[in-house]
Amino acid sequence: MEQKGSDLSTIIAEEHLKPEETRKYLGDSFRSGMLKTIGTSVDLSVPSVSRFGSENRPTRKQNIIKYNNFLDKYSGLI
Repeated sequence: MEQKGSDLSTIIAEEHLKPEETRKYLGDSFRSGMLKTIGTSVDLSVPSVSRFGSENRPTRKQNIIKYNNFLDKYSGLI
């Protein structure tokens, strides 16, 4: 379980995600057995970006696909 926490912390740091919201989102994903890639739960875990900035939300959501690999790796270890 230490490795699971370490891997999650790495994803949060690399993607500049909101830690509390990300942990809740992934916890919900483990319980449901699936990863939601649209909706408010994924939006809450991603830092807000300006509509006028160089970074856009669809690109950020694609970066979150790392969650899927995390979910696959640890799904049997809840």
